[in-house]
Amino acid sequence: MIIHAFAVLVHFLLLVKNFLLRKINFVLVAFLIGCYLMYSSSIDINVVVVIVKDICMETIHTLFTV
Repeated sequence: MIIHAFAVLVHFLLLVKNFLLRKINFVLVAFLIGCYLMYSSSIDINVVVVIVKDICMETIHTLFTV
């Protein structure tokens, strides 16, 4: 489950990287936060999925509002 969520996050970042060249720092921070949460044993995987999804949605929202 953790590996699947990690793969989905990496796939998402690869899909949108060409559109987010100006916001690469934001994507990198989101990626690092996602990795930290995924490998933290004290947080449930469902919480991680929700947080990563919110980060992705915020990235998309930021992309289309600039």
